[in-house]
Amino acid sequence: MNCPKCGRQNHDQAHICFYCHYPLSYVAATPPEQDVRTSKLAVASCILGVLGLPFFLIYGSMAMQAYGLPPLSIFAYASFFSAILAVFLGLAALACIEINYGRLTGRAYAAIGIAIPLIAFFLTAAHASLANMRGTALRMTCSTNLSGLGKAMLIYANDYDGEMPRAGGPNSALGTTPNFQANTHNAAYGLDTKGSGGQASMSANFYLLVKYAEVTPKSFKCDRDPAFKEFKLAGYRSKTDFQTFDPNGPRKIIKRANALPHKGDGQNVLFIDAHTSFEKQPFCGVKDDNIYTPQTATDIRKGALPTLTAQPANRNDSLLLNDPSKGPKK
Repeated sequence: MNCPKCGRQNHDQAHICFYCHYPLSYVAATPPEQDVRTSKLAVASCILGVLGLPFFLIYGSMAMQAYGLPPLSIFAYASFFSAILAVFLGLAALACIEINYGRLTGRAYAAIGIAIPLIAFFLTAAHASLANMRGTALRMTCSTNLSGLGKAMLIYANDYDGEMPRAGGPNSALGTTPNFQANTHNAAYGLDTKGSGGQASMSANFYLLVKYAEVTPKSFKCDRDPAFKEFKLAGYRSKTDFQTFDPNGPRKIIKRANALPHKGDGQNVLFIDAHTSFEKQPFCGVKDDNIYTPQTATDIRKGALPTLTAQPANRNDSLLLNDPSKGPKK
């Protein structure tokens, strides 16, 4: 019914006006026909909630694939804020519907606009949590495999007069194995008649562990890398990362030189006594030597820009070595 004093709409059973407190007991209870409309806020909330859903679906899927929280893009920010706005508009729509005494409808639209972002948020949080747990488990698996390789190298050294697994001759260089399927040892590694010279790849060195130390090939596989592929320096760290890396800088700068498979948080490092440790900075070698770069005379914590053919500067220089590039495919 309408108040005869202020003309505002009230409940049919109201005895006093909600707005001016004028008594309504004598007013006829038969209400006039009302103009019922759908709340625009509720409709907007529903639309924004649906538009924000792709953010949670894509972000959750990326979190599972990346074993952690992936970086956000402009699209992700837009979808996320549309979902947040949908929740606030939905709550505002429910409040407006409640105080308009039946002249507004759209509770279902508002409920959808509120429910979709909230449910999607909790599901995405669960996905991200599981992804982080999976990443930690894979990190532990990597550490266990590295430790096993370290123990195998110690066993190999014990059997071969303290020498670590090294294919070819005693002074063979790191390079592509000339003919791994050759009938003789000298022909396989390109050695001369005295067993000197020649070259061997890192894969040939580690194959000695498979052949003589009972190491399984699976121990060399990283579970974060779904397929074996040729190592390419540009796919791991750019020259810009190296140039901006400062071992004395803040954590954000130091992370630029850490391993990308661990999102820059660090890397599993195998030490000579066969123990492994997850190091949060790359300068974890002898006297804070950078394990990814060859030493220079002035700074061993940063070193020089590494290449696929880089060699350790001396016996105290820890350096990640890789098989040389095979060149373009024919």
